[in-house]
Amino acid sequence: MKYAVTKWIAPLIVVEVDPRDFDGPHSAELEKRLAEHFRGASFALITPDIEPASGIRARGLAVPHDVLTDPDLVWHDLVLPEEPEAPF
Repeated sequence: MKYAVTKWIAPLIVVEVDPRDFDGPHSAELEKRLAEHFRGASFALITPDIEPASGIRARGLAVPHDVLTDPDLVWHDLVLPEEPEAPF
């Protein structure tokens, strides 16, 4: 899993996941954990897909695919903690 921060209307976090995590039985739980991890910041979840013209499928905030596939995005590895982090 990896993430990048971009600006669209406001700052936006783009999280790319494996298709198994995007479609799998735990995808709703993953979205909840990401929302907790990013503390309510706006994010979009993407996964590679060869069928759409953009080359990705996206879920979450409705953002134009050219924003989500910007070649200038700087990607970082993302590992979610096992337990939610304490806010202090």
